[in-house]
Amino acid sequence: MGMVTPLIERIRSSNLWTVAGVLPRADRGLSFTWWVLLIFRGLLPAVFAIVMGMLIGAVQHRANLATPLALFGFIFVLL
Repeated sequence: MGMVTPLIERIRSSNLWTVAGVLPRADRGLSFTWWVLLIFRGLLPAVFAIVMGMLIGAVQHRANLATPLALFGFIFVLL
């Protein structure tokens, strides 16, 4: 329990925590957009892995590659 308290204090004193606390009071729309983009950015690697699996599956099954390649390229550019 002794290590948790300094860690929490360090997180609360960081600039990111300050921005997260002040942003909703400054502008709700901007705050909502910020959190949506943050979550989207966190999900992109998982989506990339799924699309990579779709592409590999299409190649192994000799299926049409147009859709998996297009999705792969789109997610790759977003990353």
